[in-house]
Amino acid sequence: MNTRAVVAILIGGLVFLAVVIPVAWIINTKDWGVAMIFPAPFIVYGLMVLARRLDDWVRADPKRRRQP
Repeated sequence: MNTRAVVAILIGGLVFLAVVIPVAWIINTKDWGVAMIFPAPFIVYGLMVLARRLDDWVRADPKRRRQP
């Protein structure tokens, strides 16, 4: 496993925890938290996009990148 993969896993995990835990806590403890269910699909989609971008970053071949 290369360094980029480890960094991507750490970044993805930290972002996931930083987003999902507060949203789940709000849904569970606040009366108005039920309204957070409506933006939940967008939050999940955003996490999926982040995962795809991190995957692209890990799989990028340094030899094929354009030089400035």
